[in-house]
Amino acid sequence: MIAMVRQASDEYPFLLADMTPSQGQKRMALGVVVALLVAFGITAPFANAQLRRVDAFIPILETAIVITLDHAPATVEGQNPKNAPAIYPI
Repeated sequence: MIAMVRQASDEYPFLLADMTPSQGQKRMALGVVVALLVAFGITAPFANAQLRRVDAFIPILETAIVITLDHAPATVEGQNPKNAPAIYPI
């Protein structure tokens, strides 16, 4: 495998997308598709059901977005601490 990567890098860049999937990966992808179709089939009858109002939905969603957007750069930069700033602005 390493020899194949070294040979590929001499000719053109090694791309994971150029590799063919194994049988296990194909089975896993098929399993995910089947699970999603089953989940869709179970939830489809409830498509027109009116859910009760949750007043806290928007503030909770906004909080989750801010936390995610605040922590993502810290996580990425944390992998290379010598270039990481001391504080991350929101």
